[in-house]
Amino acid sequence: MRSRPTLGARLRTARGRAFVGRAAERELFRQAVTAPGEPPFTVLHVHGPGGIGKSALLRMFAGSAEGAEVVRLDGRGIAPDRDAVRAAVAPLRTTARRGVLLVDTYELLAPLDAWIRDDLLPGLPPDVVVVLAGRHPPAPGWSADPGWRELVRVLPLAPLPPAESAELLGSSSPRVLAFCSGYPLALALARELGADAVPERLTAPDVVGELVGRLVDVAPGPEHRRALQVAAWARVTTEALLREVLGVDDAAALFDWLRAQPYVESGPGGVHPHDVVREVLVADLRWRDPDTTAALLAALRRSVLAAARSGREGPRGRAILDLLFSFRHHPVARGFFDWDAFGAVPGEPYRPGDRAGVEALLVRHAGVEGAVPLRRWLDEQPAAFTVCRDGDAVRGVAVWLALHEAAPAAVAADPVAAAAVAWAGRAEGDVMMMRFLADRDAGQGPSPAFDAAAVGHLRHVLTRPGLVADFCVTTEPAVLGPFFRHIGYAQELDVPVGDRSCAVFCRDWRRPPARSIWSGLTAPRTAPAAPADVRAALRDLHRPDLLARSPLAAADGPDALRARLLAAVAGLRADPRDDRLHRVLDRTYLRPAPTQERAAELLGLPFSTYRRHLGTAVARVAAALDGGPGQEVGRERPGE
Repeated sequence: MRSRPTLGARLRTARGRAFVGRAAERELFRQAVTAPGEPPFTVLHVHGPGGIGKSALLRMFAGSAEGAEVVRLDGRGIAPDRDAVRAAVAPLRTTARRGVLLVDTYELLAPLDAWIRDDLLPGLPPDVVVVLAGRHPPAPGWSADPGWRELVRVLPLAPLPPAESAELLGSSSPRVLAFCSGYPLALALARELGADAVPERLTAPDVVGELVGRLVDVAPGPEHRRALQVAAWARVTTEALLREVLGVDDAAALFDWLRAQPYVESGPGGVHPHDVVREVLVADLRWRDPDTTAALLAALRRSVLAAARSGREGPRGRAILDLLFSFRHHPVARGFFDWDAFGAVPGEPYRPGDRAGVEALLVRHAGVEGAVPLRRWLDEQPAAFTVCRDGDAVRGVAVWLALHEAAPAAVAADPVAAAAVAWAGRAEGDVMMMRFLADRDAGQGPSPAFDAAAVGHLRHVLTRPGLVADFCVTTEPAVLGPFFRHIGYAQELDVPVGDRSCAVFCRDWRRPPARSIWSGLTAPRTAPAAPADVRAALRDLHRPDLLARSPLAAADGPDALRARLLAAVAGLRADPRDDRLHRVLDRTYLRPAPTQERAAELLGLPFSTYRRHLGTAVARVAAALDGGPGQEVGRERPGE
């Protein structure tokens, strides 16, 4: 009895019909996977810039490898961890069929490149075919090895020629073809928009930016545009995230629409816009409606914050990365992280085999004498050391000490720790210290080690209810000082250790400002916001001189208070059920009518109903400022 065709087969057929061009590349792959015995080459390195069609080509390779055991990996969906990659490719070792390994976004697995080349691939069967697709050409190690030199083919992807570009576009318009320059992503966007709808005057210097802006204009409705906002800001987007952030019942329809867009890609954790498109969406949507964007960003942070505070360590770590990622356009935070490779090299627990590499890094960045107390901490609290690895080599180290758990002799042996404990005084609770941070290449600049230190900081701030004080130490206060000060730390100590001076930035959690989501990256909370103070601040919203006198502006000034108030008010508009409250605040304070009676008349409400709604709305804004229900997480406007 013949087996019935599957839906997967129909999908492969449909994709094959829609795919255009790359005939030489497809033929090269076909020859390898159909060759009897060992293929003519083992590794095909595909490389090219974003939008050139690498992911689409890999999908075609997967669909054409009929009868093979195909394993697909994406650097965005798997950590550069040996055990994770080894487990993912395990089926290739045991299959009786030819194995095919397709790896997308290979640049994010660069820390494992040497191990993949020297250990992982040599352990696979001799007839395996491997495709590594990324933005960069292969590292020199591939061509330096005479064995790999014979078994590797390098395939740079060029823009599509005019005839294939016209076929993909579905139009022969010279104007649009010249605009898209043969880039498949741009051609797909133009096709989605319709060649006739591409504007006559193409003034944008960024082709993708121009086309994405037009596609946003023709989104089916406001909920779809809001779903695009969430996808642009979130590291990955799921149906559950849309439901929670947007407060909609039919999140499935919005998620399906997102997934169907030509500039949205799917991965193991959800969907995300193409990297090039993501930044265009952020800029476009922030320009269109900054207040609503701020409110949605706050809702997104509330969602990932809840996950970061609960659950197992794995999901918690991913949620903390999600929370950090939402700050990538913050004017201070954006300069301290390498967002293109953010989270690609995870911080991992210290292992005894790391000792030589860790000690070498300590000496290199702390000096010979400065490394002495740090070596002692390696024996005293090895769990405090987080290591970023490049293959077997130690690339970076971040050290978070639990001083409240340390023996007095260990604290006394480190002049920096001793000074910090003395500053904290008699602390009945947890005392933490980032004692050391360095990357092999970047020092204390943007690096995986800095990412690991930030994750460690958020972990103990969010999950240690007994935290009473913590400290961040740097030998480069001119570099890291602005960041530490912005997240609420002050340089209180300067401790010489050998030929270096350690600047110690301190935070006493027993004193106001109280704990916020990420200290100074959000408005710190002091005393609960009284509704009368909130009402007065809203009344003075357009008078900075009067707003400066508000007790709510004591912590961070009138400009920050105004931004927080506007974000809290906009937060009411994010939920359709609260639209009436937003409209009342709008006609009373944002675009005030001459009198409250006139405001009620403009809103079409009886005056008693208007007053009741106004009281409820002011209470909701107070709760948002307070950090209660409706708390605005990360209240700064995106990009401010």
